[in-house]
Amino acid sequence: MPTSSGNRDDMVALVAGAEQPADLGKVRYAFRLGWAIAELRGRYRPARFGERAPGHETVFARNGFELPLAAERSAAEIRKELVETVEDLCGVVDFSDDDAKPSWEKLKASLIGFEKKGADREALWPEVAHEFYELDADIQDALVLPATQAAAYQLGRGLAETYWALNPESAADAMGSWEFVFGPARCATLRRLAARLSGYITAEVLASIAGPLESWSALAFDATRRAGAEVQAALFHQGLLWRDLIRGERSSQDLQLEGDAKVSATTNVWKDLKLYETAVVSLRVPLIGGLISIVLLAGGGALLASGSGSTFLTTIAGIFGALGLTSAGLYARAKTEVTSLLSNLNQTVEIERVHRAADLCPSSAGGVG
Repeated sequence: MPTSSGNRDDMVALVAGAEQPADLGKVRYAFRLGWAIAELRGRYRPARFGERAPGHETVFARNGFELPLAAERSAAEIRKELVETVEDLCGVVDFSDDDAKPSWEKLKASLIGFEKKGADREALWPEVAHEFYELDADIQDALVLPATQAAAYQLGRGLAETYWALNPESAADAMGSWEFVFGPARCATLRRLAARLSGYITAEVLASIAGPLESWSALAFDATRRAGAEVQAALFHQGLLWRDLIRGERSSQDLQLEGDAKVSATTNVWKDLKLYETAVVSLRVPLIGGLISIVLLAGGGALLASGSGSTFLTTIAGIFGALGLTSAGLYARAKTEVTSLLSNLNQTVEIERVHRAADLCPSSAGGVG
């Protein structure tokens, strides 16, 4: 998951129509710093050192100075890029040089030496890992007061660690195990961190995190499912999707449910109906209340418009008139209620669609869930 250090001021994951928070840039940088540190640490772990990203395992010969795309760069080139990215981001996130610069300079020097040690890397790793720990501790301590930046930093690191910190061979009670990186406590923490950034990212992007986390957590506690050949590649791409959505490099509106491009229009209609069914269930209380309100408003409008009926109805109409309520006014309010109800329903359907479309977790049948 190579990380670019370029600015993304046009981030589309912002709440639509909302005024941009004053600290938006700093929050974005904090998220990217957390992600970059997790990825950098993961790429230097002896078990992954030199490993290619899933989908780019085949190395093509570069006979001259051909220009690779980011994911086509060598493992060493990507590590170098990440070192520079972390250094740049440490310079722009909201803490002073005294907070993290000493620990970063110490770690950077160790990484340079680590590159040259070859077979000694396994023995050197504990010291380097401790220096990563010290850098992370210094950053978290420095971000205690700017709370949204702290949440963004930890969310970036936590989501990246679902792949880069995963050690499938670890015991269930060890950090790095499947049971840890997708355990109930870690997933709850990631969802809470994402919710704290709801002023910076949309409800759809929040759903793209919560839905897949639930699926991956179920897989993590099933030893048979998580042993599938395609699982770790899917997990890598799940992380890329999370990263790109939160950084605004992809739009949740572009996500498609599995097979959408291949199925018939009729099948798509049935898929939509299932989404609406889920949405109606989740909104059943406000929907019922809204429908009752609409019926009452429309009924009142009809009563006033008719101007006739029983003595009781005429009396009620007179009361409405005394209160300044007109048939046109009641109809207008009913129309507003209908528009609001449909808008809420459509938003809930879209959130449910993204909840499902963003889920790249392999199903028990071997496909993507």
